[in-house]
Amino acid sequence: MTREHPEWIAAFKALPGNVSKSDLTRIDMDGNAESRPGAVLILLSDGEIAEGSNWEAILFAAHHKLENLVAIVDYNNLQSLTSVEETLNIDPLEAKFIAFGWDVFQLDGHNLDALVSTLKVAKAEKNGKPKVIIAKTTKGKGVSFMENKVLWHYKTPDENQFIKYILYCII
Repeated sequence: MTREHPEWIAAFKALPGNVSKSDLTRIDMDGNAESRPGAVLILLSDGEIAEGSNWEAILFAAHHKLENLVAIVDYNNLQSLTSVEETLNIDPLEAKFIAFGWDVFQLDGHNLDALVSTLKVAKAEKNGKPKVIIAKTTKGKGVSFMENKVLWHYKTPDENQFIKYILYCII
């Protein structure tokens, strides 16, 4: 993705690490949205979004009008050992973010063109609201033995599975 779309990547600041314990909770703690140029991009999973510290930070970002904050939620509905719905249902996620004062975009997370264009729109929108992109995805999409299987949330492929995957990508 970065090879094909370098013009917008430079506009985002990457903050690696566990979001719930660092990134989202430390964004502009002074409440000054203008203190960061460009946009701050956060990647969240649908499993970790259930953590309370994330919702505290989501409220904080809206309260302080951090319009330069763009979060992407990878919504594949699988976490740990089962579905998100069975672990702790987070739906209706769009309504929750709207109620907490965020602009919400939804898209197919496997459509990179849609993701890039939505990121550009979110970055350009200056309305005093943080933005969230809910990216509906399928874990292991396109790899028959991995697709939508919770096992691949934590499993590493063995050599034969890895080769099968590589051949799938090449062919």
